Amino acid sequence: MEAKEARACPRCEAMHLTTRIALLCLAICSSATAAVYHVDSAGGDDAASGLSPEQAWRSLEKANAVELKPGDQLLFKAGGRWTGQFRPKGGGNAGSRVMIGRYGDGPLPRIDGEGRHADAVLLKNVPFVEIADLEITNQGEERAPWRTGVKVHADGVGALKDIHLRRLFVHDVNGDLRKSHEGCGIYFEATGGNETRFDGLFIEDCRVERTDRNGICQRGHGRTRSTNIVIRGNTLEDIGGDGIKLWGT
Repeated sequence: MEAKEARACPRCEAMHLTTRIALLCLAICSSATAAVYHVDSAGGDDAASGLSPEQAWRSLEKANAVELKPGDQLLFKAGGRWTGQFRPKGGGNAGSRVMIGRYGDGPLPRIDGEGRHADAVLLKNVPFVEIADLEITNQGEERAPWRTGVKVHADGVGALKDIHLRRLFVHDVNGDLRKSHEGCGIYFEATGGNETRFDGLFIEDCRVERTDRNGICQRGHGRTRSTNIVIRGNTLEDIGGDGIKLWGT
């Protein structure tokens, strides 16, 4: 019996083409309307537009206030230093990620929580985002429960997708040494209902030094498990307890 050549369903091909065109249009539209914000701790001005190095903002408060949209970039000037908590809001989409990083030459931009905040950098319910090339520290006068350098938190949002932490230098976080209240250099957790979890979380090529109690760790709550978690290429030194620890992923 002669074998018949399999033919693709014309309707399926049309649907796939329509999907590809829609994603392409989404990416083009996002890039066309995306903004690049600049933050300069020495020469910036919060009354400026932030849309060029010459019109850079100055403070974390101004950076925290902007609602980041797909394709946006939020860049801190190399060599700059900020105290307080960096807490970006908004997020990207499947066609266009939000980028947070640095501009210019020189040392990594430094964000110092000074122990006045539980988390020096807090990414809460921010999807499709990359944060890279920052120095982050959170050293208080005394140890404190749950203190972190970077915390990534999914809370009641279902699947929080596509989060990338790259080339961060996280150091000197004096969290609690007790396991029941442990601090951490980089910490991520999913809480709340709606089957909240991570789907695509990448922690790559980071340096973590002198963070107590742990270096990179996670806690899960409930029965829903996260997927596509990748932790690779990181260097950890002088960690008070566990280096990399995943609980209930």
